[in-house]
Amino acid sequence: MFMLWPLKIAMRIIEMIFGAMVIYLIVSSVQVVMASSLPTATLRYSPAAAIVVIGAATSNNAASPDLQARIDEAMKLYGAHLASNILVTGTAPLGGPNLANAEKALFEQAGVPKSAIKAIVGGNTAAQLAAAATALGAKHTVIIVTDALHAFWTE
Repeated sequence: MFMLWPLKIAMRIIEMIFGAMVIYLIVSSVQVVMASSLPTATLRYSPAAAIVVIGAATSNNAASPDLQARIDEAMKLYGAHLASNILVTGTAPLGGPNLANAEKALFEQAGVPKSAIKAIVGGNTAAQLAAAATALGAKHTVIIVTDALHAFWTE
């Protein structure tokens, strides 16, 4: 009888691990079901003065996958008539191409009128957002399209 106590402890540990796995699966399933009922991105936003697209790299005037995702999201928002203007941000390195103008051209190719797009140039994301705020004026709301890397600046 005293010889079976290690086996009983091992069985108790296995039961606890199995129980934890079942609880984890239940909680994960609930999270998936709850997330699937969230509204789509365009339904979460109120109309704004402009859509500000934080710039990303381009290669020979072709959008990087990150920039293309931002352009696609901005086009959904623009198509839903949540804003009538799009502000694209980017840098203009000394002697290099103006990335904001390259992004503006990509939006023009997507069918947005030239009059609805404005290029904002700044040395970094913070400077670009400050320049966009100055261009729009005080007390205007915007929708900022970015990724997790630049989300800190959108706060």
